[in-house]
Amino acid sequence: MKTHMPWQQAGIPWDAIEQAMAHCDHVGRDAFRQEAHQGFKAAKGKGVMHQQRGPYEPRPLVAAAYAICYPDQPRLGPKDFTGDTARQYLLRSHGFTLGGEPPVSQDEPARAAEQTVTLNGVSYPLSELSAAASQTLAKLNKTDTTIQQLQQRLAIYQTARSVYAQALSDALPKQAP
Repeated sequence: MKTHMPWQQAGIPWDAIEQAMAHCDHVGRDAFRQEAHQGFKAAKGKGVMHQQRGPYEPRPLVAAAYAICYPDQPRLGPKDFTGDTARQYLLRSHGFTLGGEPPVSQDEPARAAEQTVTLNGVSYPLSELSAAASQTLAKLNKTDTTIQQLQQRLAIYQTARSVYAQALSDALPKQAP
C-alpha cells in the first residue's frame, strides 16, 4: 500500500493553491469537491477567502493543491485531515482569511458572503450598517481572528506534546507483559 507524506510537511506552494482555486472557480464547488476525493462532504463550517474570492472549502482545496504538487502520491482524503487548525494555518500563510459559510449549492452566488454579515441567523447588508455597527463588526472580526490564532497555537503545542510523549515512551525501557 502506497502511503503519502503528511501534507503539513509537504510544502504546498502558492501557485498550486492558485491553480486549485482557479479549477474550483471553473468547475464549481460541488464538482471540485468530488474531483478532489469522493469522500469529501460539503463543508458545514466557515470557508476560506482570498482577496474577495471564495469562499472555498479548505479540505478539498488543500487536497487538490497537494495533488498538483505531488501527482505520484496518493490523493488526500477526509481522513488525512484530523482538525481544522493545521489546514487553516497553511491557508492563512498564503494570505487567506477564514470567513463566509460555503454556499449550500452551486446556484448560490459566492459574492453573498462579501455583501452581508450574518449575526444570530439574521443577514444584514453591509451597505446598511451604521458607522458604529461597522466598527463593532471590525472588532468582532478581529476577536474571531485572535481566537483562531490562539486555537492554532494550542494545536501546535498539543501536537508537540504528543510528539514528546511518544519520544519519551519510546525511550523508556519496555515492560514485560
